[in-house]
Amino acid sequence: SAVTNFAGSNGSTSTNTQFVESCLPPMPGAITGFTSISNYGVAVTGVTYSISAVSGATGYTWSVPPGATITAGAGTTSITVTFASGSASTNDVVTVSATTACGSSRPSTLTVTYYLSPIPMNNVDASNNNSIAVSAIYPNPSNNVFNIDLTSSVETALTLEVYDVLGSLIIKQQQQISKGATTLKTTTENYKSGMYYIRILDAQNEVIYKQSLVKE
Repeated sequence: SAVTNFAGSNGSTSTNTQFVESCLPPMPGAITGFTSISNYGVAVTGVTYSISAVSGATGYTWSVPPGATITAGAGTTSITVTFASGSASTNDVVTVSATTACGSSRPSTLTVTYYLSPIPMNNVDASNNNSIAVSAIYPNPSNNVFNIDLTSSVETALTLEVYDVLGSLIIKQQQQISKGATTLKTTTENYKSGMYYIRILDAQNEVIYKQSLVKE
């Protein structure tokens, strides 16, 4: 606390006023997480942002860019975010403040850049192939392996492609699938953490599925 003197309202007296030291928590440290998001024509799921715990904090208030949604971890030191499909390159911020019963700290911020996908990920026409139903990628985020469940009404050939953020094709799997349910398993243990882009093409080389993948 601190004590200071100031003149009374009539200008003739001096009054001691004690300023109570603020009990607000300190500003959180740096936010860690992806700073580049390619959500052009496809939603990006499973993106995590985190901070170190702030001494004395009882909670945390996060904010994410418009069109993004916190899907897990609200109020904690780590959140999971889904970025909705977008159509332009722009910048925005993720912020977090520490909270106590006294109020909130100054926010820590992280700039996020939206950019166009390095490969065509938009405008997949669902009518391209109505004989194959494809599920979402799981788990996503992924560590070493991701799966895609699909159901086909016919026996057919499929191609699975994985691209990195520079648009380089790093995995290409061609597989003949039987009528019925099939699970495609793809190993990514030899690739660094980051964002990747998945496409499935049918026997006519038409894209029937697209999705981004976060590798932890």
